Amino acid sequence: MTMPLIAKWIRKATNLLVEPDKSAPPGDDFGLEHVLFYHGLVGSSPESSRAFKDVRADFISSVNRNNSQNLCICLKLPPLHWEDKLKKIVDEIKEKQFDALIHVLLPKNLEEAERASHDPLLHSDWQVRANAANLLAYLGAHQAIDRLAEALHDTAGSITNDGGGSQAREATGPAFCHLAQALSQLRTEVSRKALAGYTEFVGEDWIRVDAVSALSHWPLDEVSTALAAAFKVHHRFFDYQSVAAAKHHKPAHFLKALKEGEPVDEKAAVGLEIAIGLVEAFNSTFAGQVHTAAELGLPQTLSHLAQLKSNDALAIRALRLLLDWLDENAALGRGSAQADWPSPEKLTAARKHWQDWLQDETHKKQLLHDLEGFKSHNQRHSAFRHKILLAGEIKLAQAQAILIKIAEESTEFRLEAIEALYLAGDSEAAQALTNLARKLVNLDSRKLPKSAVPLSEKDPVNAEIYWQILRTLGKMPTAEALALMLEAMEDVAPDKREAAIDSAANILQRTDSQIARAGEVKQALVEALADPSASVKLAAARSCGSLGIAAAVPGLAKLVLAGETSLSRQALESLAELAAAGEKEAVLTALNEAAKLERNSQKSKRIVDFIDNRIK
Repeated sequence: MTMPLIAKWIRKATNLLVEPDKSAPPGDDFGLEHVLFYHGLVGSSPESSRAFKDVRADFISSVNRNNSQNLCICLKLPPLHWEDKLKKIVDEIKEKQFDALIHVLLPKNLEEAERASHDPLLHSDWQVRANAANLLAYLGAHQAIDRLAEALHDTAGSITNDGGGSQAREATGPAFCHLAQALSQLRTEVSRKALAGYTEFVGEDWIRVDAVSALSHWPLDEVSTALAAAFKVHHRFFDYQSVAAAKHHKPAHFLKALKEGEPVDEKAAVGLEIAIGLVEAFNSTFAGQVHTAAELGLPQTLSHLAQLKSNDALAIRALRLLLDWLDENAALGRGSAQADWPSPEKLTAARKHWQDWLQDETHKKQLLHDLEGFKSHNQRHSAFRHKILLAGEIKLAQAQAILIKIAEESTEFRLEAIEALYLAGDSEAAQALTNLARKLVNLDSRKLPKSAVPLSEKDPVNAEIYWQILRTLGKMPTAEALALMLEAMEDVAPDKREAAIDSAANILQRTDSQIARAGEVKQALVEALADPSASVKLAAARSCGSLGIAAAVPGLAKLVLAGETSLSRQALESLAELAAAGEKEAVLTALNEAAKLERNSQKSKRIVDFIDNRIK
């Protein structure tokens, strides 16, 4: 998925943990709760706080009076923040009041109209559903399985693929991950079947992640078919899905039965998908948790791949990505962790197989032949997706025409084709991609007042493709590409403006600014130093320095005084670049003035020290 949206959710999650008594921001609970859930971002508060004492009193009172409606009111709390505290309250009374607890959490004989306000599992508020499910699982209440399954299905029914605008989706949808996990803790055939029905859910990709995460608690032999269905079709959160599955079933577990020379079967394909998903996760959304790679079985997967010597495109791509990842993260395999790393012999064998495959023209011809049949794939089948990406990763020149055709004609694999063209970096694709961008989005309608924060796009699919095209064209220095960047630098969404700035700067660097409209681009970069978005200003500051834009000195000097540390530092670095490029006098004047304007004496001293150490 695109990182700006994840970054937005993480920022909101952090704010919630800093101010835990506040509810989640309205209209975005669904995505935010999932990010909190899968990143383990759980807050806490002391039991001596007034909030805890009030909740404890209300909870115990509701149980004593068998009042489910009051319990529902009491459970309107952020689940991840309150889970441990609610369990502590339950621990106080469960020995003597177990039946009463179950009765109030699973009220009977309610009228249909009462269920949304009196039945915790079917309450109109998602937090109530989630907290009730968590408590029932904690109590080991197997009598709740049918009701939990009913709540799971009811919650799924409220979820629509409308980009997050549906009130019903936000009212109850975020409870789905908690309901799924509760069913996984009360493992029975009923709960397994209930969850298996969501591995191919259409309408919200997080639901597939939730289903895989929950089903992975079962032994592999019991859920391998369901997991295969979940990993067959790619979606935005495949990285989260891979991490969730690997916590219980390492990629190698799926490969053990496969012998050398045998074709990759359905079960083995799941292991390879998980391995690739883990690499993607540790390179992006889970970069801060790369130390868990061995625990999830990623390094050990290479040993099995080296032994299999498979020429299947999925296996080859997994092998290539793993080799690169192991090289980049070699430090993780030293010392006590060495036992979890593939042996030097396995690494050598894997590299040899990769090179043998790469040098064999028959494999490339087969890859081209397979790509030409893209119209026969009417779903985002992961196996075909890997063939497209592999063609880009090995920079297969003969594939350029078919990749452009896929980008133009295939809605299922358009994003992968553009990514492959980005990896190949051939300028001949620039005109086709520029035309495609103008076809997919109305550039004039996007020239609204610039937003300072990431947006929830009305058409998230085409918006992501547009962003990918902007990023890709930075490797294709043509006048058409640069013209598109100029327009995109006025886009309403900050991630599009940032991508356009980075790509425009790349094009100017690749052409030494000897390209039509280079002057306009430089002026736009200077103006972007005053953009409402900090990330856009950062990109502009970086570009102005690397391109040596003298007119940027005043704007960069203002950013030196910015409250964001990263922005202030980049502005200083860019000014140092400009001073080295011949603008020393202008930079000294601007920085001395900035030091005078800075009210914080420590920050002012840092500016003066920077002048003495880097400019003079």
